[in-house]
Amino acid sequence: GREGDLIQPLHLLRRTNEAQIGKAFDLLRKRKEVVCFWVTMFVFPRHTLHQEVKLSACAQELGSDMIFPRRVGFSGTPSSLIPKDLGKCDFEPGSEANILDTLTKESIVDMPALIPSKWRPEDVLFAVATDPCCYRALIDTGALVTGFSNLEAASFL
Repeated sequence: GREGDLIQPLHLLRRTNEAQIGKAFDLLRKRKEVVCFWVTMFVFPRHTLHQEVKLSACAQELGSDMIFPRRVGFSGTPSSLIPKDLGKCDFEPGSEANILDTLTKESIVDMPALIPSKWRPEDVLFAVATDPCCYRALIDTGALVTGFSNLEAASFL
């Protein structure tokens, strides 16, 4: 490069010399190592909370008696997959109606008319499995529509 493009070695670089700092900045600002150092040493400590120790456990560990002999509450996605120690999953009153209301709004869910007017659960699953448009998801809130468990629906498909 030209003589004007050179910068001083870092130990001779003066922070008060804007020209030198500008050249160093242009050369180093997109280097992976520099960015990593900057965010690790300055950005993350200032803008994120850090803990010395992180405790973690899965739902099975927290909801069962593996860790705690007595639980007074458990929050998570309600389904039949909750730890058996917790017993049957009961939805909050009205939540199933809200789910069905959302899933039947045409502004949210788009479903071509593939199902006969007098349908059975098997008809829904068969239509989804054989339709040429290749659905990416089958949303059946807690098997309320099909009457099948998740395992039964997957086995049918």
